[in-house]
Amino acid sequence: MRLPRGDVYVIVHPEFWPMGVWENFEEAARRMERALQGRWRWRVLRNVWTDDPDRAWPPEVPQDAFIVQVTVRPPEQDGPGCRSASDVRGRWGQIRLCRSHARILFSILHEFGHEAGLSHLPRGVRGLMSGDVNYGYDDFTDFERWVIGAMRFRRSGLRAPDDQLQPTM
Repeated sequence: MRLPRGDVYVIVHPEFWPMGVWENFEEAARRMERALQGRWRWRVLRNVWTDDPDRAWPPEVPQDAFIVQVTVRPPEQDGPGCRSASDVRGRWGQIRLCRSHARILFSILHEFGHEAGLSHLPRGVRGLMSGDVNYGYDDFTDFERWVIGAMRFRRSGLRAPDDQLQPTM
């Protein structure tokens, strides 16, 4: 599991605001919550950008929360063939999103899935977390929802077997 127990606060870089894609980030957060059956809150914040949460933790974000920063790929990396990416840096994560991907709900939700700890599905398996091609999915499959839920309540560092799941609170 990559994320701590606290809620997730998504902070979108101001460069996205004039693009008219705000509702895509909010819808992706709603779908993350739905995948987790409301047991894990995802909030999208506006006007609280900080370049380094370790130095300037936004006062709107509780100390036990996890911040996901969404930034725009640099212009030299943005264009045909651009690939969005995500990583986790201790108490916060970062998604580097291509400009064109900000207009596609699938792309945002796919990167949110990576922040939640999901990897790409094996070649030939269809779902939101498919690595090569969007097979028309704009939401998690039932199997992907099950995996996210299981990861959320698994003891830190343990991956299998499923009897290592922690009880829900």
